[in-house]
Amino acid sequence: MKKMKRIWALLMITIMAVSMLAGCGAKENAEDDTKTTVEENVENEDNNETEEDANVSTEDETAETGYVVEVLRQQADMDWGGPNPYLHSTRGPGTQKMTFVFDSLMTAGPEGLIPWLAESCEIGDEGMSYTYKIHEDALWHDGTPVTTDDIAFTIDYYREFMPMQDVSYTLGSGENFVIDTYEIIDEYTIKIFAAKKLASNERNIGSFPIIPKHIWENVEDPYTYNESDAFIGCGMYKLNAYDSATGTYEFEAFDQYYGHQQAAHYIQFVPVSDNILAFENNEIDITEVPADLIAKYSEDSNVALMEKMDDFGYKMLINFDNVPELKDLEVRKALYKALDREAMVEAFFRGQGTVASAGHIPQSSIYYTDEVEKYDYAPEEAKAVLEPLGLTLKLTVEEDTVKLAELVKLNLEDAGVAVEIEVYDTATRDAKASSGDYEILINSHGGWNMTPDYMRTMYSDKSKNLTPSPLNLSSYGYTNDKITELAEAQVFETDFHKRIELFQELQVEVSKEIPVLPLITQVSTMAYRPDVYDCWRKEFDFQQFQLGRISYVVSLED
Repeated sequence: MKKMKRIWALLMITIMAVSMLAGCGAKENAEDDTKTTVEENVENEDNNETEEDANVSTEDETAETGYVVEVLRQQADMDWGGPNPYLHSTRGPGTQKMTFVFDSLMTAGPEGLIPWLAESCEIGDEGMSYTYKIHEDALWHDGTPVTTDDIAFTIDYYREFMPMQDVSYTLGSGENFVIDTYEIIDEYTIKIFAAKKLASNERNIGSFPIIPKHIWENVEDPYTYNESDAFIGCGMYKLNAYDSATGTYEFEAFDQYYGHQQAAHYIQFVPVSDNILAFENNEIDITEVPADLIAKYSEDSNVALMEKMDDFGYKMLINFDNVPELKDLEVRKALYKALDREAMVEAFFRGQGTVASAGHIPQSSIYYTDEVEKYDYAPEEAKAVLEPLGLTLKLTVEEDTVKLAELVKLNLEDAGVAVEIEVYDTATRDAKASSGDYEILINSHGGWNMTPDYMRTMYSDKSKNLTPSPLNLSSYGYTNDKITELAEAQVFETDFHKRIELFQELQVEVSKEIPVLPLITQVSTMAYRPDVYDCWRKEFDFQQFQLGRISYVVSLED
């Protein structure tokens, strides 16, 4: 196999009209009658397609295969890594691209978990065993059949070689690996036994990406392996191209896919200098809209808007070992009250956001409780506590957070705390957050509105800071037995309502102690053209609908 190439070659072919399909909207007319695609990045040794073949009109193919749109274009904002379980970025867009290529047994649907590679899942032994019957016609992208040997191999391989943190976050690692053992019943049926009775077993055991045994059994170092076959999955889409320098990707629908009909023939992530201008010029098909343009697009009959509630936010981490003064709860409270977070929402989110709850779980979540402690902006009260200390704090941020950091700096300096801002790229900021190489640090991530098991990985002394995943990063040098007990207890509570009560009790305790300072969460708005593509769907506990695989199928009913 050749090394995965980083070459983009432009090939122009005609986009033809396609008819409206059940499930979501279709593109009836293409203002731009050309399609920009990418030739050759990931190659199969048996791929002998000629240039003449590639230039054949796509009209018949599109009509026969039922795609809603020939090419769906989105903004490429940065490199999110190679889309496999070992090379992708652990943040949302990196996980998204990996799940295009690698399927899991189950996936999150609009109202709960739904079968994916599995046709069915039978839960037994009071939540300790899960029997999956997989699709018998499932194929790897190289044409090899998918069998339960692949699933069993994946479990064993992940146990030995922990994949990227978003996968290991759910599957666990070491003594916390959520799977005990398995029994292969036949080629298409496997019974997986949980290591412990956990509330999250059904999702965690069903959600890990399956890798092909015939490829990975020969890979001794998965963390550096990037041959072209490292990107062969059994998912809806094949990786056609990837350019790490520009963050550009192209995915092509796998024409022998066993499952739901893919809605787009090609999905491209293309670099643009201005996302709004690119949307206006039909260069991309969906984009985030700033607050001052929401009214304009609301009045445009050709544009639809979709909100994402409190699913992305910013929090301040503290290294208590480096700033021992902040071990004093009254000093932490003063620091929190020194921050004008309503002004931050207005300035940083242009009003499209919320002052974050001190208990971390957003106010829009079903798990939220209003019993949490509140910390309103009280600059004079904060100054009375902070100014006599003569603190100088180094504030670590990434490049996109400088404006927010400057607001924090102004607030704290008004309260008598000197602040030095240190700016890094996202990867370096994340590495510093993971290693504790900071005094105070602003971290950002999505998933705030998910089922809040992340309260365990952020606040439990047993589970926090174990991996660089954003959902695992917390302050350093702080311990709390009661918070740890509550955060770990919810994992074992399988009664839904009792689990909510545990989360609410945990929130209250976190809000009293504030080892982390949640700052602001965003209510963002996405604009798209429904006559081009109208398949966007939210998962039941995840607002970032453009990242979920269910947004890229025609219907969930077929």
